[in-house]
Amino acid sequence: MPFYPLNSSDIDVPPNVIGLGTGVCVSAYTHTEEGYDIEEMEAQWAQTYRLVNKIRHHKDQILRYEAVGLEDAEVIAVAYGAPARTVKTGVLEARRHGVKAGFLRLISLWPFPDELFSRNVRYLVCELNYDGQLVREVMRAVPDKSKVHFMGKSAELHTVTELVQALDGVVTQHRIRELPYIWTEVR
Repeated sequence: MPFYPLNSSDIDVPPNVIGLGTGVCVSAYTHTEEGYDIEEMEAQWAQTYRLVNKIRHHKDQILRYEAVGLEDAEVIAVAYGAPARTVKTGVLEARRHGVKAGFLRLISLWPFPDELFSRNVRYLVCELNYDGQLVREVMRAVPDKSKVHFMGKSAELHTVTELVQALDGVVTQHRIRELPYIWTEVR
């Protein structure tokens, strides 16, 4: 039996789960149909194409996210990882203050959920870095990248107060009130 079918995007070989009685050998090589290591460029391309399409064709099984209040949102706060908890709390607090804010926590990043960014609203991307990584993917996916705002911090999480002020500022003034320790521009 072949190691994998060449022209298939099916989840053809179930993954080994380390520690559950199966041996796992990991290498940086591409494998032939029989499972042997190979370094030929054609085999590299075939394997890469197969794996990328496997992910793309099973996006609905892979994509994970949490969404709150998107139905009526005028601004959607986007977060991934550690900042997500305070961002969600900030969105809920902003809603209590009358700001129509939504929250989108990305759990899986690839394949990127472009369809979640199809609304023509403002987005506030909150990251735990000054340069912005997630914000660039959001800007690529939204209909109007001028409606994407960035709130980057380093070494500490955003506070709920900062988030409420930023969400309100994005809705009412189309900008974030500048603070000396929050980066608000993608360079």
